[in-house]
Amino acid sequence: MSRLFRQSGMRRSLVLSALMACSAPNPLAAEEGEIHLRIDGAAGTPFVGTCELKSEAGNKTLIIDQRAPFRATYQGASLHCRITAYANIEIEAVKGGSRSFSSVSGGTVDVNIGP
Repeated sequence: MSRLFRQSGMRRSLVLSALMACSAPNPLAAEEGEIHLRIDGAAGTPFVGTCELKSEAGNKTLIIDQRAPFRATYQGASLHCRITAYANIEIEAVKGGSRSFSSVSGGTVDVNIGP
């Protein structure tokens, strides 16, 4: 078997694996109107921040002063968060088929989902 053929087969396997990973169900998949917020880091990692939740009922400011891991579900059209941590954290917001993800190694990060 030629080296080129082996590499081509390897590429096909990698592409197939990537496609399968993309089609895997998202554990944070949101129902219509739901926004899921996930903040992970080493267990107990503190973080603070604010989120602006926009919904049909109006705008609401959410104050977050928590420790990782953190999970919350909100009803709304959009969520805009600014989170500060002094250690590594990952932040993910999911609404319908949209996903916003960011990570920071100590510092402030913004995550926005929706219009």
